[in-house]
Amino acid sequence: MRDIGLHLRLKSSLVDLVHTAYELQIPIFQCFLISPSGFLLSPSEEEIVQIYPKMQSFAQRYLHASYWSNLASVRHTKHRVLMKELDLARRLGFTHLVMHPGSAKGALNQKEGIDAVARILNTLLQHETEVKLVLENVAHGNMSVGGNLQDFKLLLEKIDKPEHIAFCIDTAHAYSYGYDLSSKDGMERFIHEIQTTISIQKIALIHLNDTYDSLGSKRDRHAAPGDGKIGEDALRHLVLDTRLRGIPLLLEPPELNQEELWVLKQNIMQWHNE
Repeated sequence: MRDIGLHLRLKSSLVDLVHTAYELQIPIFQCFLISPSGFLLSPSEEEIVQIYPKMQSFAQRYLHASYWSNLASVRHTKHRVLMKELDLARRLGFTHLVMHPGSAKGALNQKEGIDAVARILNTLLQHETEVKLVLENVAHGNMSVGGNLQDFKLLLEKIDKPEHIAFCIDTAHAYSYGYDLSSKDGMERFIHEIQTTISIQKIALIHLNDTYDSLGSKRDRHAAPGDGKIGEDALRHLVLDTRLRGIPLLLEPPELNQEELWVLKQNIMQWHNE
């Protein structure tokens, strides 16, 4: 059975979040380490010891890096928050760290932003062996890096160890950026674009999201699959595409209660049986 997971919101503690993942019977999950009050989580050693063995029961554990770290910035290069998140990911037993590349603030052009992303990734890859680094495509345009998949092709050419970098494809972001995924032909063109830029083999995760926003809007507002502009038929076509069947799916819907999340996950699983 294909792994289908959920992005879970941290409402109280990481212990409670892991318990929710157990109750939803999901093999994989993703979360931020941002507390409800808006601060980066700082679990005690006792909490880490309690959480780590429980995390091992999930096939994959994706930590989504906060948006405070702008990898493409040429002004801010220390990335202290990202370093702390990566350390927490390692200590808590996350398998992947998912990151948005950011915007080339302070740069003369987008290429300088791509160079900045390459520099920080090459620094991280000198020592990181436990947590897989994953870059996600984005919805935004202008000086943002990673809306156009060609950005990732250029980036890979600058990475010292490209085999240690993977990618996450977010369908809502792709549509909002300008890739028309709302038809079978459009989805085919997008999959071909993946093949000719980063290759399907480099995709570690698909964020299966719909969007409330129009094609090319450059806005990022997720909808549950089938409730937005992309539509259920096109997303089902992607889910059932044999070239992508080995890639885990993860849903990032608007805030839903636990019962609604369960129903959504079951609906996507049913697509495989139709």
